[in-house]
Amino acid sequence: MSRSSQDRSSSTPDEGESAHSPAGTDHEKMIALLSTPWDAVYQLSADGSTYLKPSFLRGVPVQKINESSDYWDGNWGSLDAYIAREQEEERSKAEFKALKDLNPSKAHLAGHKLHSDNVSKQRKIREMFGGNAIPHPNQLVSKHHLPFEGLCEQELMYKIGCKLSDLEFLNSRRQLTMEPWDFFRWRVGVTMEKKILIPGRSGRDHVKSVVQRISSENSDDPLFRKAVEYSARLQNHQGRYGPKKKPARDYKIIGKIQKGTTPQGYRPTAPRAVGGGRTAASRPSAEDVLRERRERRARLQQQYQAQSTYQGVNERRRQKALNQPANAASE
Repeated sequence: MSRSSQDRSSSTPDEGESAHSPAGTDHEKMIALLSTPWDAVYQLSADGSTYLKPSFLRGVPVQKINESSDYWDGNWGSLDAYIAREQEEERSKAEFKALKDLNPSKAHLAGHKLHSDNVSKQRKIREMFGGNAIPHPNQLVSKHHLPFEGLCEQELMYKIGCKLSDLEFLNSRRQLTMEPWDFFRWRVGVTMEKKILIPGRSGRDHVKSVVQRISSENSDDPLFRKAVEYSARLQNHQGRYGPKKKPARDYKIIGKIQKGTTPQGYRPTAPRAVGGGRTAASRPSAEDVLRERRERRARLQQQYQAQSTYQGVNERRRQKALNQPANAASE
């Protein structure tokens, strides 16, 4: 949850884009968008358990769901099973590293790169979705708009995780008012609804492409792209949203892995029994969720302060080095 119940119940959100499209330069519009308060967009049910607004979230639980939740759909891929594969990917990475060191063939190099990339993505996904601070990926939009298999696919979850990291940086600087997840799902939902030409139709054919393209050069939400570009620039990661490099050659790998294989969502035969789904008694309470979010925000704030201090020290050293020749000449 992103705000207190009192704040939520006292607001009447406006879903119209006109309310969030201020005049001015693109940068000013982006800053204004980042400043949008939670209660200008969201509204909860009377008991605070589900969303009423925006419309693309109607009926979605506020608390994080799991595979034991009543809301769970057995057709969805398993997030728990996906996260559980991290150690297997670590082992595969180590095996291919050993093979690569003994014989740096194209197959061994490609295999090591594939599993190294998978491990990095697994870590990011676990970092974002493994705890209680951020809801389940399938709570991004309502069931009405979800693909039948859900959203627990590696590339999709990784892309979401990267965008959340950029938004968390802005949130730690108090430039993003909403929680990063709430801001992201709002922009995805607004963009998805624009693609639904007939009111009431499902957006399941659009939601994945919206997530994949929302920060791309041809984004349907250019202000969102500007926001994550702005975050990357502040972090000195300007190349993150620059022109894409030519993709590496796709080698055919024989034996342990096949060409083009990457872990996607893992669909158990008995979804409620896989991955250690929580019982009702062990589900996180609202206090647990809020505490985890506060701790996460505090860690991000410390990282930002440490980064700022480090950059300040480097700048002073650079200035001192530049002034030394002049001082030596004057002597």
